[in-house]
Amino acid sequence: MEYYNNQNVILILLIFVLAFAMFFIMINSLIATENICLELIQELKLKDAAIDSLQIELDKYLAIKQKID
Repeated sequence: MEYYNNQNVILILLIFVLAFAMFFIMINSLIATENICLELIQELKLKDAAIDSLQIELDKYLAIKQKID
C-alpha cells in the first residue's frame, strides 16, 4: 500500500513540474512575441518617417514645377 502512495506522490510532483515547465515556456513565448511586435512597430515607424520625408520632397518638387509652369 505504501508503494502506491509513493507512486502517487511522484506522479503528482511530475505533473507539477510539467505544469511549471509549460508555464515557463508560455511566458518565454509571450516575451518573444512581444519583442517581435516591438521590432515590427519600430520598423513601421521608420517606414512612416521615410514616407513623410518622401512626401515633403514631392511637395517641394511639385511647388517648383508649378512655379516653372
